[in-house]
Amino acid sequence: MNINLSNSTLTQLIYLANRGLCSPLEALYTILIFILSKETGATVFQLTVLASVKPVVSLAAFYLSSYMAGRTRRGRFFIAATTLLGALPTVFFPLIDNPWYFIASFAVFVTAVRSAYPVWMEILKTNLSGNLSGIAAKGNALTYTLVIFVPLLCSHYMDQNPSIWKWLFMGLGLIQLLGALALLDLKCDGERFAEEKPPAVDLLFPWKKGWLLVKENADFAGYLALFFLGGAGLVAIQPILPLYFKNTLHLSYTQLTLAISLCKGIAYVFSSPLWASCSRRISLYLLNAIVNLISCLFLVFIVTASLHTWWVFVAYAFYGSMQAGCELSWNLSGPTFAKNKDSTLFSSLNLAYVGIRGCIFPFAGQLLYLHSNALVVFGVAGALCLFGIAYAFKLERSFQNDSKKIGTI
Repeated sequence: MNINLSNSTLTQLIYLANRGLCSPLEALYTILIFILSKETGATVFQLTVLASVKPVVSLAAFYLSSYMAGRTRRGRFFIAATTLLGALPTVFFPLIDNPWYFIASFAVFVTAVRSAYPVWMEILKTNLSGNLSGIAAKGNALTYTLVIFVPLLCSHYMDQNPSIWKWLFMGLGLIQLLGALALLDLKCDGERFAEEKPPAVDLLFPWKKGWLLVKENADFAGYLALFFLGGAGLVAIQPILPLYFKNTLHLSYTQLTLAISLCKGIAYVFSSPLWASCSRRISLYLLNAIVNLISCLFLVFIVTASLHTWWVFVAYAFYGSMQAGCELSWNLSGPTFAKNKDSTLFSSLNLAYVGIRGCIFPFAGQLLYLHSNALVVFGVAGALCLFGIAYAFKLERSFQNDSKKIGTI
């Protein structure tokens, strides 16, 4: 590594290298729910559990990352450990046939990835001289560039030889293991804040600290509620989408990846700079209002796809743009609302709210589907997104003076 590089530049390069080596496995995991539906005969309940994994395990990620608050110097070792842990289960994929193992592996992977986010954001905030939104957007764009090509390439081979998917997961898992090596030169500028060390066995400690933080920061509490509500509808439809695509749209792996990887990925990459620019001009409340509006358009085109499958590609183009804004909002919320304080606990609380949401809405969506149909579930999801837009504007009015301060970073 060039020793003349500033720590700020070096940190950015290591962050992007780590994202580049870890993102291929993350990209293939995006279609795991469709693979299990087609190849393992997974039940509706198993698909619902898999759909709920991503938000539910955010609770575990909340615990892990919140214990890192005020321990910036240990961040390198924490991120290296989560990188290794997230990839390890895939090494055994070719030896396993039980769908529950693949679901559990996904749970481990998501826990590892999400628990590292708040730590990464605090390291970037500590080491970088500015433009946190820019480097966060670049990292997200890099991930979704790989999301475009990895599943698309893999789907071609899976359509010809469906059983190859286990070996693909193993290969990309081995690549992620190399991601830990990118962290060897990572340095942290120091523990800027002396935080109370959490008791070793007090499971309520993160919740107590989080509750105090929310009570003291009403603007952040409103943002958490907005983020919770805005994604509730989309979380509810996740276990329904594989069945809708399989039974109503009859999509192949290639069609799925063209929509989910290519269309969503291209929209994500090209919209990321626009979201980064937008985040420097408006508050996170208004940013999330736009995100929820695009979510509504996604649902409209998903329903329209029942008339012609071409519309599913349009739907996922909107989804990709929405997700770019959503993830940027997620990444920036902690550093933005924390201002000059340690941001780790702020970012971790977002994980906790996402976890609570995941415990409720995928199963609520499944229950509603079993007593109605997919169109009803999509309609209810759209109503929740519309309510989120109204709530975002309410927050913008209520905290107008503070919003001018928290809109950019």
